[in-house]
Amino acid sequence: MERLLVVDDDEGQLEVLKDILEACKYEVFTARSREEALADLKDHTFDLALVDLKLQDGSGFDIIEYVVNNGPQTVVLVLTGHASLDSSIRALRMGAYDFLQKPINTEILLKAVERGLEKKQLKDLAESVIKKMEEGLAVLNYEGMINFTNEQFYTMLRYSYRDLVGKCFLSLVAPEDEGSTRAYMVLAKQEKPQKFQAMLICEDGTELVGIISFTVIGDRMLCVVSDITQVVAPEITRENLTFEIEPGIVYLVEEETPESAMTSFVELVDAGLKGTMITREYPDKIRKRWGDNFQVVRLTEDVTGEITLFPNVTFFAKRIESYLSQSRVILIDRLDYVISNSTFDLVLKSLQKVRDMAFARKSIVILSIDPRTLTEKELSLLEKETNPLEAVARTELREDLMQLLGYVSKRNEVGTTPHHRDIQKKFNISRSTVRERLNLLSSKGLIVEKRDGRRKVIQITERGRKLTHT
Repeated sequence: MERLLVVDDDEGQLEVLKDILEACKYEVFTARSREEALADLKDHTFDLALVDLKLQDGSGFDIIEYVVNNGPQTVVLVLTGHASLDSSIRALRMGAYDFLQKPINTEILLKAVERGLEKKQLKDLAESVIKKMEEGLAVLNYEGMINFTNEQFYTMLRYSYRDLVGKCFLSLVAPEDEGSTRAYMVLAKQEKPQKFQAMLICEDGTELVGIISFTVIGDRMLCVVSDITQVVAPEITRENLTFEIEPGIVYLVEEETPESAMTSFVELVDAGLKGTMITREYPDKIRKRWGDNFQVVRLTEDVTGEITLFPNVTFFAKRIESYLSQSRVILIDRLDYVISNSTFDLVLKSLQKVRDMAFARKSIVILSIDPRTLTEKELSLLEKETNPLEAVARTELREDLMQLLGYVSKRNEVGTTPHHRDIQKKFNISRSTVRERLNLLSSKGLIVEKRDGRRKVIQITERGRKLTHT
């Protein structure tokens, strides 16, 4: 039996409506005031509410607002006089389903109630299906703000429903995917459904790889997210790195040029972390020497064209905070340039906040600074908020592995890549021994194996090349 609430301060009208609806086998509650109606809505769940807009102790709009915010499963029908058409339209915009003009025609009333309950049944069915979806689903308005999500959506992103509703969807997207995601949203608004892959940042700073689709329905955009994250953040091991690195730490590198800082940063990116480098250098120069598998943000007062960051400490701090997430390393080159455009005290205060957030989100931050640009006291204060970058203590590579590494290096230097059979013949060892030695070198980050047709070929890494030349 459907449960109805009728709100009207006209006691005679209220009794008539109650009798009509009870005769149709509805369970009917009545309220003669705004206060009484709100109390009933707090204590009971209703399928439909008939609400008179003009009440002696207030407005029916307050009741509609309460239902929309606290009991959206309740369908609202508005009761209004002939002179209140504008008010009825306002009620519809607030979320009411329909309005009935007084005096109420019994047949029109029952049909309106029936249609309202049918709408609720369809809505309940749709919500049931949505809740059972394995994919995350969100409804966005045309500005990209989240109006609704299913449980899977906010659970996979580790948010609460209340924290997500009203949030901009783009604020959930990883920095390097924000531009492309915005472009896909524009295309979707042109009634061209979009499907693409992007990284989302969870509330706790972890990252989620998702297949995202955008589809426009009426004045809303339907966003569906499938979580395709198959592995956790790459494990950082000493064998893969030149320097000691731990997640959640801010490291300070004191050097005139950022050689050690860049080496550490690139090794972490090669190990599988997402990387963002903030620098005064031109991106093309950085990519030419260090590769292009990380994001480069240029510190400059000219913020047109490429990806840039204005050196104002407030903008700087907010951008850094947006980048902090698990599985991510950030290199900040030329921190002294930011200090020169602000004050040391403000930069230090921002750095303290970054340090706390990096720890909470298990991010890695590397600061490179020329110590000649700071006073002894300033450098000391920076050192207290950071950790020094220290080299990993190495054990010598055993002789048979060193010989194999040297062979691969020489072959690579002349433009060839040896395969397993080449190594077998060169060292007169079995296939299983080849496999064992290659696995050991690969685990230490000294070589990589790549498939060339049906064969696997061996290529030395930059780290392996350095070892063979020491």
